[in-house]
Amino acid sequence: MTQLDEHSKKMIREYPIVMLLSFFFVIFGLIFLKLYLDAQEENYLVGAISGLSLGLISTILNTGLFLKNLKKNNQIKKALEYGSSFKANINGEKSDGIEGKRMICTAEINGTKYEFISEPVSRYASFACKELGIDTLNVYVNTSNPKEYVVDIREIEDRIVDLTK
Repeated sequence: MTQLDEHSKKMIREYPIVMLLSFFFVIFGLIFLKLYLDAQEENYLVGAISGLSLGLISTILNTGLFLKNLKKNNQIKKALEYGSSFKANINGEKSDGIEGKRMICTAEINGTKYEFISEPVSRYASFACKELGIDTLNVYVNTSNPKEYVVDIREIEDRIVDLTK
């Protein structure tokens, strides 16, 4: 549960900083819009459109990512309330068209072998797993109803982000 709490704290700490940058672009765009309305010069209009576009798009994307991470944390917490955490072996991936790829994992629970399919991950996830030696993922399963599960893909996502630094 500690890893989950640390991830949530990091997400909550970083969100205001990212949103502040997004709002900076919106304010930048509004200033240029005011200048354009006063001076009627096209250069100001380009600045207004650029600033407002960058600010609004980044605000929408950042809010979406924040809500997605919050939902994932809530799913894991809910699964932990009713079930247990298991290590599942990564057996491959499944292409999901537009959404990307999903990791296929298997684990044996109480003598029965189960297959778990993750949420969409980066298209480079399986390559990253091989390169970084990640061969298992945590799966949070409701042991009374194994159809209710969550595959924790944050380890892959976090490690892929770290590769670009």
